[in-house]
Amino acid sequence: MSTRFPAARRAFTLVELLIATVITSMISLSVAGLLSFVGEMSAGQENRVSAVVRVAGVQARVARLALEARMFLEMRPERVALWLPSEMLEGAESGSESNFDIINLEEDEIVWLTWEQQEDGRWRLLEQRPDSDALDLVALEIQNLEVYFTSDGAYWDSVYTWLRDNDALDSSVLAEGIAAPTIAGVVQATPSFKYAAGTNCSARWFAGEYAFQDPEAPINARFDAAIAFPDPHPLCGGSS
Repeated sequence: MSTRFPAARRAFTLVELLIATVITSMISLSVAGLLSFVGEMSAGQENRVSAVVRVAGVQARVARLALEARMFLEMRPERVALWLPSEMLEGAESGSESNFDIINLEEDEIVWLTWEQQEDGRWRLLEQRPDSDALDLVALEIQNLEVYFTSDGAYWDSVYTWLRDNDALDSSVLAEGIAAPTIAGVVQATPSFKYAAGTNCSARWFAGEYAFQDPEAPINARFDAAIAFPDPHPLCGGSS
């Protein structure tokens, strides 16, 4: 039985030390310059930098949800519903007894992104899911937390309304302090979602158009996301 010992670490050469020193100096100067720039920015510039950071955070979260999504269930200007898979449909048989035909509201299989207006007139973007704790209480009345798949967006609108009216939605704020955007010189009535042409079975891309409040003028913002791995239900007729 042999024992291996790690080889002795090679010392840095003079050339390597010089290169490392130069790179470190360049990075230090860049950071110092950035801090100096930030220190000299006006309040308006700081607001814009803050808006860029907030947009990046929203974009990252929405893109993650789209990456996990199977397909759209509902496509409205004020709200979009994504079906998150608990199992893949490929190779499964269709029918009311199949697992993929049933969407359990307690299984975190649906997420809504919603523009919500607050009392002060500003808007916020919410990520909403069925609240399993609240659903336990609601279930005592309806005896059923499973719904069957349909490509009818109006049906999913009614499911959302039912959950909201029964205080059975768990909401997380993705962005707040939002205003309606200005598009082509025209101030819009509300922030909104836009979609690629098609139905909820065939569409893959969506975007959010909005603006952040600013004392000088609203700062327009936008995020884009696409369902990267679509897995539409057979009732969609084989849309892909």
